[in-house]
Amino acid sequence: MHLNFHAAIGILISMLFSQYLSNFQINFIIIASMIIDLDFLFSKFAQKHNHRRLITHTFFPYIIIALISILLINITPLWFYIFLFSVCAIIHVCVDLIDWGISPFLPFNKNFVGGILERPNTNETESYWVRRCYYVNRYYGSKIIISIELIFGILAFLSILFFAPNYFEILMIYIFWLVIHLVQFFLCQRKK
Repeated sequence: MHLNFHAAIGILISMLFSQYLSNFQINFIIIASMIIDLDFLFSKFAQKHNHRRLITHTFFPYIIIALISILLINITPLWFYIFLFSVCAIIHVCVDLIDWGISPFLPFNKNFVGGILERPNTNETESYWVRRCYYVNRYYGSKIIISIELIFGILAFLSILFFAPNYFEILMIYIFWLVIHLVQFFLCQRKK
């Protein structure tokens, strides 16, 4: 799913528990929900240059991190943030099963799991925009994906409204990434 969707998930989680969390923890959850996608910077090392084929988009590292954080409970107060990060990362990986799917059992099994959208058979020599526009057009061309995006965007908005209206500026994170993805979509539509 796109970053705005991961932001919406982070907003929902943090707002549901906002009465128990500090401002820093709320922001941490939202950022941790999205940060996994920074692995796109290393996509040149992935099969077919797909960042979802990196170990960062699997369950194993985050389960290990969660277990380590539990071992650190009596050693450092940072255990809580390490645990929060691992939970947000596992949720991120689960959410990415929806659109294109992931290879959740790398390095043991390279097969993709999940994904309601058809994965392309794009040529690696094709230009960046040809490949990018394929993904953007498929994503925003899916009524199911658009419905899921709308539902979770509205839920994020409502969760702030009902649980913590003083965090309304957090919606800017969601809106920022939504605008970036919509601009890409409209640029791709013009290139048709």
